[in-house]
Amino acid sequence: MYQIAINRVAGGLRLLRSLIDMGDVAILRGVFHRNEAYIERHATETERLELASVRKIMDSMIEEERNLGVGACLNLSHPSVAEAYQRPVKRIVDIVDARGGLKLQGG
Repeated sequence: MYQIAINRVAGGLRLLRSLIDMGDVAILRGVFHRNEAYIERHATETERLELASVRKIMDSMIEEERNLGVGACLNLSHPSVAEAYQRPVKRIVDIVDARGGLKLQGG
């Protein structure tokens, strides 16, 4: 349990970066806002800079989806998107289908 607490900032930042790569703006926003205060309080200066970078990227993704529609940032070739589609996660299925399907690499 102690190890999880030690790694919460680094793990949180990795999760946020992964959500950026996936392009899942809805989940990114929720995870960011639930963890922002904790990360700010416990992060090193380098980690705070990374959090600021994540915030800037997230804000641009939010703006892109505001302009182009929900799901515009979803990376249709990301393995996590394919996994969510196969489960199926209705929100992801609806976005992927509306955008013409998965763009699987190597297949």
